[in-house]
Amino acid sequence: MRVISTNISKKRTINIDGTLVETGIYKQAVEKGVVLGSTDVQEDNVVDRKYHGGLDMACYIFGYNNYPYFQTKYPNADWEIGMFGENITLDFLNESTMTIGDLYEIGEAIIQISQPRMPCSKLGYRLGDKGAIKYFTDSNFPGVYVRVLKPGLVSSGDEMNLWETKTEKLSILELYRILGAKSKNTHQFYTVNSNPWVPEKCKLNLKE
Repeated sequence: MRVISTNISKKRTINIDGTLVETGIYKQAVEKGVVLGSTDVQEDNVVDRKYHGGLDMACYIFGYNNYPYFQTKYPNADWEIGMFGENITLDFLNESTMTIGDLYEIGEAIIQISQPRMPCSKLGYRLGDKGAIKYFTDSNFPGVYVRVLKPGLVSSGDEMNLWETKTEKLSILELYRILGAKSKNTHQFYTVNSNPWVPEKCKLNLKE
């Protein structure tokens, strides 16, 4: 996996159903690279820290190989690198083979796979269709949030290489499917809650 773009954003105010909302989803590529910190990417604007930023969501990564799936559905959107609000765009990402808790070396940084991205209304606005939220949810391409265990510079052209894998095998896509399911069963409950690398905010309640 190779970095093809590093992206940050300025705050932007958008109008969603008559409500003015600030967002940092409009990422722009930066040639100098980005510095991954323990809770966010330096010089990036994280607006809603309930759903972005922090130890478990310090950086968002998306695969450029998955852009065509959405471009075909939304050909009139203003397509550019960073479209999904990702800080790092990889040439290739497969969420079905990436395990929660795995460690990767990328540029100067060491990162740990944390959780999938769950879509929000701002993504629907970005793609020009409220229905994009469900389309994204139904896809196999949520991208990944990561923890940053060793801060450092990441630049275009850097490779993202597996450094250490965990014995508890729960893929990003599996967790994404469980979190997005309308009801959860006992097996899913124990699969998620017994995994030490799943963030606390992703742990399940049997009543769900």
